[in-house]
Parts: sequence; C-alpha cells; structure tokens
Amino acid sequence: RGPASLIRSLDLELPSAAFNGGILILPDLTVRSKHVLAQSSVEAALEIIEANKADAWIYRGEDWYVRDQSTPHVKHEEKVLQFSAEVVPDFSGLTTEVNKLVAVSDDQNMMKALNAALQTKIGKESSATFSQTYYIDVTPLKANKGDVVDHLCELLTIPASSVTTL
Repeated sequence: RGPASLIRSLDLELPSAAFNGGILILPDLTVRSKHVLAQSSVEAALEIIEANKADAWIYRGEDWYVRDQSTPHVKHEEKVLQFSAEVVPDFSGLTTEVNKLVAVSDDQNMMKALNAALQTKIGKESSATFSQTYYIDVTPLKANKGDVVDHLCELLTIPASSVTTL
C-alpha cells in the first residue's frame, strides 16, 4: 500500500522496489517477487528491541502494525505512507511473512547499542541497518539494491553493465 500512491501519481510503467528491495511491485501493484524475514529473526529482533525499550513496527503484506499509535514518528510515517498503522496489543501471530521490522527510538546512544546487538544476534540471516538516526530497519539479507537490480535486469532484459544505483 505504501508505494501505491507514488506509483499512481507518477504513472510508472516499470516495476518498483519497496521494503529496502524486499519486494518488487509491477505497475498494476502485483507483487512480482518478495523476500521475507525468517520467523526466528523476527522473534529474536523483537526480544532485543523490547529489552532495549525501543518501539517496534512490523510491515507484513500490505499492513503496518504498531502497539501504540502515539509513539514518536508514527504520525510522520502515516503521512509518508498515506495510510494508518494498525494498532495491536502485541505482535503474537504476526511474526511470519514479515517484510520489514523497524526499531524506533530517539535515544541515539541506545539505538547504536541496539543495532550492534541486532547485528550480533541475527546478522547471519537478516540485515539490521539505520535508515534514519531513529529507525533501524531489519530486513532479509536479499532485500537490497543488488538483488533488485539483478531481478529487474532479468525481467526487462537489460544487461547489468547498463545499470547504476545511487
């Protein structure tokens, strides 16, 4: 749902990537390919995030889940995505088919320590990287520009040597 308004407003005719490259979406919003987090990564990351007193958000399918809509940055994200988060009391039952998990806090020192802990615990099967000083994105290892470019080159029959990313 997040990229849908952008795809429509720009009248895009080629596929688009979302969730740090974890999903490739065709212009008609059909999902062409996707990578999801292993349930074990989601559960381990949630445990670490909660132990560090950060907020967690889950992006799963077309939905975005939070436990408290009044926490920092939720309103901003709703404005960017142009849809509201679904508020849930906890994330039980939501740890499979997760596209992206986000840790959120304005405590930069804690977030640095949290990022290191995430990388140590889940770094062999998932990626934990800052997308903002207050966001750590936990995504599948294959959710990256390189994988998206390879897939697009194959789909559009473009030689990889003709592509650049920024």
